[in-house]
Amino acid sequence: MSTYRQRLERVPSVLGKLDDEKRCDILRRELNRLIQSLYDPDAEVGWRAARVPSPDFGNEAINWGDLSVLDVELHGSRFIAYVEELAPDSYTFGQWLVSWANRWGWSDVQVVMEW
Repeated sequence: MSTYRQRLERVPSVLGKLDDEKRCDILRRELNRLIQSLYDPDAEVGWRAARVPSPDFGNEAINWGDLSVLDVELHGSRFIAYVEELAPDSYTFGQWLVSWANRWGWSDVQVVMEW
């Protein structure tokens, strides 16, 4: 088994030892890093959305200039991530974030998209 896979399997037990605020902050930072992976460096403006983002988010309304996870809150056992600068009906983008969070060991994540 790979070392990375072994670390992922330990995520739930490690997160359980942290307070709620710290767990929310870690998830917010990780989701923002995931969003940053969609950008390419650009000499003129610093960073711009990749010409062909992967995955393809179709015609979802995304403000690439200020897209980010502003906050994560814990409600019971569910983490709710609030993503700014994204149309509330951007299902593909929201599911993409949730699927990566799940792969990283975050089992109950919901994404709320807002302008």
